[in-house]
This record gives sequence, structure tokens and C-alpha cells, in this order.
Amino acid sequence: MHDRFLRNLAFYFRNSTKNHPDLVVAARW
Repeated sequence: MHDRFLRNLAFYFRNSTKNHPDLVVAARW
């Protein structure tokens, strides 16, 4: 269940960064 959560989170993050590149910059800080 935890692995699936991380997978979904990574998938959501990857999709969100396509629409909001600024999130990638914010995540690096």
C-alpha cells in the first residue's frame, strides 16, 4: 500500500510539473 501511494504521488507530481514547471523549482528549495 505504501509503495502504491509513492507511485501515485510520483505520477501526480510528474503530471503536475508538466502544467506547472514552477513547482519543480519550488520543490528543489
